[in-house]
Amino acid sequence: SEESYTVGWGAEDSVGNSGAGEFDFTVDSGYNGPTDVSLEPEDGNVIGLDDDEFQLDVTVDENDDGDTEIEVGCYQDSDFDDEYDTGTIDDSGDNDEDDRTFTCDIDVSEYDGGDTIYIGLADQAGNRYSDDNDEITASYEIDTRSPVVQSLEFASTDVEDPTFSSDFDVSVEVNDDTESTSRVEYYFDSSTDDGDGTALEWDGDGDYTVDTSDLDGGSQTLYLRARDSVDDDDGDAFHGYSDAETLDFGFDSDASRSISLRTPDNITVTAGESGTLDVTAANAGGVFISEFNISVSGFFSAQETVEQLRSGAEDEVSFEFDTSESDLGSASATLEADGFDASKEIAIDVEPNQEQRSSVESKLERYSNELEYLRSNYTELKSKVSGARESNLTSRFTEYESLVQDTRSAVESDNYAEAQEILSDAQPRLETSQNSISDTQSFVKSRNQRNTIIMAAVGLLAVVGAGVGGFIYSERYGLDIKQALDSDIPTTSVDGLKSRVKTIFTDEEDADEFEWSGFED
Repeated sequence: SEESYTVGWGAEDSVGNSGAGEFDFTVDSGYNGPTDVSLEPEDGNVIGLDDDEFQLDVTVDENDDGDTEIEVGCYQDSDFDDEYDTGTIDDSGDNDEDDRTFTCDIDVSEYDGGDTIYIGLADQAGNRYSDDNDEITASYEIDTRSPVVQSLEFASTDVEDPTFSSDFDVSVEVNDDTESTSRVEYYFDSSTDDGDGTALEWDGDGDYTVDTSDLDGGSQTLYLRARDSVDDDDGDAFHGYSDAETLDFGFDSDASRSISLRTPDNITVTAGESGTLDVTAANAGGVFISEFNISVSGFFSAQETVEQLRSGAEDEVSFEFDTSESDLGSASATLEADGFDASKEIAIDVEPNQEQRSSVESKLERYSNELEYLRSNYTELKSKVSGARESNLTSRFTEYESLVQDTRSAVESDNYAEAQEILSDAQPRLETSQNSISDTQSFVKSRNQRNTIIMAAVGLLAVVGAGVGGFIYSERYGLDIKQALDSDIPTTSVDGLKSRVKTIFTDEEDADEFEWSGFED
């Protein structure tokens, strides 16, 4: 703000001469100058630098009402004590933009990228713009070089000179002073001009896909370079593109992808212990394979990953698996390379442990002893019965006998798993044979008692033609004495007596099994 004052004065000398008058003056206590300022480069830009200083143009708008001579300065601090550069401009309405522009030379030795530059404006009275208004500031990153391709690698392999049959990924790392990398491009012809390569969709260090659709087969070289966002006056990269990094590889779009698997045909493991399945995976095709899974199913399930197999190379993986005591016997596991026509069946034999072996041997001994006991009874009974009864007795005994013999053969062949499986049916077979022998023994005993009674009855028939004594036993032993007495069969011969006696039996089977040897004597 401004205030005007009038000052009166008077003076008189020593001889009486005097004089008087007045003068006007203005007190200016506020900034009286342009308030609209533009900066070039704009605040926040990256400045390309190839020497020890850069220029900051400060342009003020036309000012018809205020002071025309304005002091412009660029300072390191908000107190405007440490200056980079200062000067005076004339912003009268008759001057063009060049006259209203002051160029600050910023010494890079005094400026670190990212520091704040304070723009100071002062009118003729020394009043500063920032005293009454917001500060005018700017900050810049200084770019002194082009980006550097720090790292270029195949994303899926660290082997040298792999062969691909389709697009592949590369890992890219670019280093730049100001992190202002704006374009990263790749190409396969070393003579490709800057900017004519295939641009990656760059969003920072990471993995990117290389398009191989236009590649011919054979040995190839991938070139990759980068530039930042700083342009020169012609719109080209201020520092140019970086030097290219390269990767050599082979390309064959018709090459096959094939995996072969090698394992033992069978694995033997003791029940309750762990086993190991070792697998060798070979790249049997003509191209590099970055990654695939090998899966196991069947007896156990598992999966392992194989990585970075160039053509002809091999890798080994191992699968650990557990067994329980209930896993005895032979099983199988299926091995597959996911995504490939490669599979294999592996037999897994789980053998009994020592405790299970001892258990099988103990059971075999017990059932063998039972067999010998049954044999003695079977041998004795077999000759005393015939027909269906003899057939049933023999069938039950031989079934149990075969079971014991098969168990013994399995143990002698060291096939305890089979032996244990056979023995699972031993007890019911034993009990069936025991019941058959017991039933036969009861039958023979009962029949012998009937034979005694029948012989007495026959004697009665032969002597007195039957008597009351025969009827006493007829109901108890299934005999029909009355049938014998009423029969018309003559009793004058042994055959006649035999026929007459057979009519006594109420059970046809008993009649067929009646023994005559004693009676004939």
